[in-house]
Amino acid sequence: MNLSAFFKSGTLAILLTFLCLLSKAQTSQIRENAPRVFIDCEECDMEHMRTEINFVNFVTEMRECDIHIIIVTQTTGSGGNFYTLYFIGQKEYYGKKDTLDFNSSPDDTYSIRRQKLVNFIKLGLIDFVKTSPLAEHIRVSFSPPVIETPAIRDKWKHWVFRIRGDGVAVGQDSYRNYHLSSSISADKVTKDFKTGFTASFGYSELDYRPDYNYLSKHTSFDFLNTTVFSINNHWSWGFRARTFRSTFSNTSNMTSLTPAIEYNILPYDQATTRQVRIGYSVGPQNWNYIDTTFLYNVLEDFLWQHSLDIASEFVQKWGRIRFSAIYSNYLHDFTLGNLRMVGSISLRIIKGLELNLYGSYSIINDQHFIAKKGATIEDVLLRRRQLPSSYSFRASFGISYTFGSIYSNVVNPRFGY
Repeated sequence: MNLSAFFKSGTLAILLTFLCLLSKAQTSQIRENAPRVFIDCEECDMEHMRTEINFVNFVTEMRECDIHIIIVTQTTGSGGNFYTLYFIGQKEYYGKKDTLDFNSSPDDTYSIRRQKLVNFIKLGLIDFVKTSPLAEHIRVSFSPPVIETPAIRDKWKHWVFRIRGDGVAVGQDSYRNYHLSSSISADKVTKDFKTGFTASFGYSELDYRPDYNYLSKHTSFDFLNTTVFSINNHWSWGFRARTFRSTFSNTSNMTSLTPAIEYNILPYDQATTRQVRIGYSVGPQNWNYIDTTFLYNVLEDFLWQHSLDIASEFVQKWGRIRFSAIYSNYLHDFTLGNLRMVGSISLRIIKGLELNLYGSYSIINDQHFIAKKGATIEDVLLRRRQLPSSYSFRASFGISYTFGSIYSNVVNPRFGY
């Protein structure tokens, strides 16, 4: 190679390098001015979203975003998912809002579901990014179906069936522990009607041997049907039918039929973001006990019970709040009652700080089924039988704080994280 050719090749390489750097700089500048997006979703593949949606900047702090996306998922009657996406503009997009929703089939794989979600997020973002510097670089495409889809003929008539079975076996020289459970369910859900049947069975066995020669067994069976009819956008009515038995609860058989009515203060079509429901039910119960009860000294009872429940849920950009309370008592003796309250909060306090709280508390005074025969020390330690209690509670909390770079566009899957 002569000297002239060498300098020509060197000049070409420098020019190509300069053009490449200039292109990257321009792209970086455009991305820097792109809208900043914060996605509020409990179970989303964020790495997939960052990879597939490359025309916005993802941030990890809600207060720093231009577009806040809240994703709410509900299970459909067929076992699929119904997604609702709320797009809320902030800063220069303040006041701009949009809502999109779509269904995911129960046959959809995880990969298909997350790609559908990405596609709808892109669709919702178009109205925001069309005025950004990225607008001239965005192309919209449409893939029409190859053939027209014929009307769907559902041979199952909206019925969905599920069968489940589980088994656990644990053992050492001194003990064996077995647990089996199974269930079968059938559900039908339409816009104005839904019904569901569930039957479940459980068996557990604890065997201490050979020195202790102790064997404990527990069985249970539960069958429940819930049927609901729509009246209008605020009212519903229905009933619950149940049959139940459990050696732990001293019950050889319990059957009940409970008509109920429910009023939603807010319209049902707003239930994905907010709902306040009030329900009332009343009905008979027929009890047959394994051992004589301590309260009435009987082996069977026919009782009437009614209950009032209140449930609320709010999903907003500042977090999520759920609360429910249910009070029930027996009509023949109003002192036999039960009050259960459950609440949870997922709250963004300040920049980067999130608080998660859960709590439940029950005031118990309706354990008429407890056996008159006293519990042995083995019954207490191994929880073979339901013991009297005036209350029960459960509480949990979690707190997290995120700080550092607010941008999270880059995906690096090395070493699995």
